[in-house]
Amino acid sequence: NRPLYLLIHTRGLVKYASSIPLEHGKGSVTIPLSTVGEGISSITLFSANQQAICERLIFRMPSSLDLSAQSEMEEYQSRKKITTHIHLNNPPADSTVSASLAMSVIRIDSLQNEESQDIRTYLYLSSDIRGSIEHPEYYFTHKGEQFQSAIENLMLTQGWRRFKWDDVLQNADPAFEYIPEWTGHLINARITNRVNGQPLENQGVYLAGPGIKSQLAGSVSNKNGQLLFDLPHLLGSNVIVLQTENRSDSNYRIDVSNPFSEKFTSDFYPAFKMNSTLKTDLQFYNIGTQVQNVYLLGNLIKFKAPIYSDSTSFYGEPDKKFFLDDYTRFNTMEEVVREYITGVSVHRSRDHFSFRLLNDAQKIFFDQDPLIVLDGVPIFDATEVMSLDPLKIKKIEIVNRKFFLGSVVASGIFALYSYNNDMAGLQMNSHTLILDYEGLQLQREFYSPKYDLSQPGSKRIPDFRNVLAWEPDIVIGKSGEAEINFYSSDRKGKYMGVVEGINQNGVAGSTHFFFEVQ
Repeated sequence: NRPLYLLIHTRGLVKYASSIPLEHGKGSVTIPLSTVGEGISSITLFSANQQAICERLIFRMPSSLDLSAQSEMEEYQSRKKITTHIHLNNPPADSTVSASLAMSVIRIDSLQNEESQDIRTYLYLSSDIRGSIEHPEYYFTHKGEQFQSAIENLMLTQGWRRFKWDDVLQNADPAFEYIPEWTGHLINARITNRVNGQPLENQGVYLAGPGIKSQLAGSVSNKNGQLLFDLPHLLGSNVIVLQTENRSDSNYRIDVSNPFSEKFTSDFYPAFKMNSTLKTDLQFYNIGTQVQNVYLLGNLIKFKAPIYSDSTSFYGEPDKKFFLDDYTRFNTMEEVVREYITGVSVHRSRDHFSFRLLNDAQKIFFDQDPLIVLDGVPIFDATEVMSLDPLKIKKIEIVNRKFFLGSVVASGIFALYSYNNDMAGLQMNSHTLILDYEGLQLQREFYSPKYDLSQPGSKRIPDFRNVLAWEPDIVIGKSGEAEINFYSSDRKGKYMGVVEGINQNGVAGSTHFFFEVQ
């Protein structure tokens, strides 16, 4: 007669939890369907000892975003302007942004059929259970006893556990292989002893991205020699520079992890067999790809340049700025620093120089060297700075306070910037690691010609596009309407437009429209 426990959760959110008293080994509880969340919910029954002994899934039909879309005409000639009207029916009156939508327009043929899965079927069905679902749209467009039986069978045959209840109930810490990248790309590296291959602990390493908005990151290795750098604006292909504070030490080795995953799926795919009925369409796709690569390659590889709202360097706004063109030019950097740069003390011992910055907060000089950077790259020897040609330096910025760069602490910052962002011709140390690195991929611009604005010569260039439009960021406000324009290609046939999206309350929906190009 010990009670049982019942737990219902929808995508990890607890919707119902209660004990069930037993009488003669039996018990029952009635739960309103409105209690559970939309989509798939998991019901788990636990024994009195909190052991999961039974589990199953149920499905609640989710609400839908009421969308409609249509082109102005049902038939168009090639290379003609097509106007599509999108409507959000019954938009909320008090909403400033009703929905965020995306639209694609594709040609329907033997290789590309009408899509059966959309954002709604994915969010509420296929993403929650394992395996392939045949015609997932069926479960959102049918009602009645036949539908209830079909969805019940789907929940029973394709249900699965996302986790082990023993780990949840024992509060076992999950093991995460990758850290969430909230602000930008994280670079993983490892530093080891070059001689014996052992990891080096507590070794400070700097990573610079020259020309990448003057980014700099610092990290101190752990007991396994692992390093972690955070560069939020590392986009596209770049050159990165890694070096330790002691650049004269040649006994270390730095290895940067591959930015791409090296794990592959274990799924088995059968050997490819050519279907003779697809030959004509495959041949036309092949020709169309070659035509685009020959005539439109420049338009196909355009990327949207990132727009930074903050143009400052990694240290933010400096305490002092010195534009050298505002002063009389000297012949040596030693004269420039001694005569113009305030808050910096220059020390010289024979041919060796060192800097000390004034700590503005305490009105005393730091007892350690500042972090010196040239075009964003750390320079650990002030003597190298003094050897630069001052006519190649555009400005100098000073940070007269203690600065924390990740796990590295700097006694102020002395930053120099050249005119051409080429480090004023300074040669890097031979122990410095310089390599090409692929950051976050840039957003590609979708190419869609505008024939009413094109030059007359463009009429002689073939247009075999099968995808006529791709608009990933359509925002519908209180008006509940949007108008999208694009142009047909030389490829005749039936085309389908797919519009789908989600509103600010999390309600998803999609719609289709069709037209022909003759």
